Amino acid sequence: MRATSDAETANEGRLWLPSASLVGCVPAAMARRCDDPLRDDDANCFNHYPASPYCTVSWWFVGQGEWCGEGGEQASSQPRAPLPRVTFNGPQRGPVATWCKPPFHGLMLGFQPDAMRALTGIDAAAWVDRRADAFEVLPGDWHGFLGRVLEAPDDRHRMNAIETFVAPRWLDLRPRSTPAATRVLEWCERLAVIAALSGTGRSARQIERRFKQWLGLPHREVYAIGRTEHAFFQALASEARQGRIDWPDVAAAAGYADQSHLIRETRRITGFPPATLRRSVASVPGFWMYRLWGLWG
Repeated sequence: MRATSDAETANEGRLWLPSASLVGCVPAAMARRCDDPLRDDDANCFNHYPASPYCTVSWWFVGQGEWCGEGGEQASSQPRAPLPRVTFNGPQRGPVATWCKPPFHGLMLGFQPDAMRALTGIDAAAWVDRRADAFEVLPGDWHGFLGRVLEAPDDRHRMNAIETFVAPRWLDLRPRSTPAATRVLEWCERLAVIAALSGTGRSARQIERRFKQWLGLPHREVYAIGRTEHAFFQALASEARQGRIDWPDVAAAAGYADQSHLIRETRRITGFPPATLRRSVASVPGFWMYRLWGLWG
C-alpha cells in the first residue's frame, strides 16, 4: 500500500492507495485518528460515508465505533448500535454513518466485491447493507491476519501486514481481465464490457445478471455511485478553476440531465444535496473521508 502523505494529519485521516500487487483487489485503505477527548461534539464524532459498491474490513484500535441506523442528514437522530472491534461490511446502497467519541483510531480497508469472492468465497450479494464481526464472516485462515493488524504498533506495520497477507493470495487468483481503475465509474464501465464478453448470453438482462452476481449490486446502482463520485471531482475542479462551483456545468459534465437530477442523485448516494455536501466537506470533521478522496482526485 502506498501512502498519499508522510504522516496522518490530526483528525483528518490518512489515505493509502494499492500497490501494483493489489490492483484490482483493494481500492484503498483509510484511517482516522482523534486524540483530543475535549473535541466530543457530534460533528467531530460522526464519520460520514456515501453509498459504496465495495466490501470493507474495519478495525477500531482505540475507542469503539457505533453504527447509525441511517446516514446523511438523518444520522444525528438515528439510534446507534456498537460495532465489533473488527467489522466486515458488504456493499451499501445508501449513505451510512458511524459515531465514536474521542479519543479514537480506526482503519478501513476496501475490497472489490469480485476480489473478495475470489479470496474468501463470500458472496457480496448476500451482504448488501449488512455488517457483522469479521471473525464470524471471514474464513478461519484470515483470523490471524485480522489479529495482526489489530495488534500492530503503527500504520506502517499495519500496511505491511495487509500487503504480506493479501498480495500473494491475490496474485494466485487475479484474473487477466481485472480492471485496474480505482475510480468507481471507470471500474464500472470496464466491468460492464467484461460482463458483455463473458459467458454465452449477450442480452441486457443476462449482462445485468452477470454484473450483479459479481458485485452484489446491479449495474445501474454502481453506475449511479460512480457518476456521483465523478460529479464530486468535477465540482472540486470547477472550484479550483473559478473560485466557485458552477453546478449546472458540473451536472452537464457528469452526464446528468440537469441540475435537479444531480441534486436528487447526490442526495440519494451521499445523504446530502451537492452544495451542503461541499460546505460540509470543507469544514466539518466528520466528512474526513470525502476530503481524503478529494485530495487524491
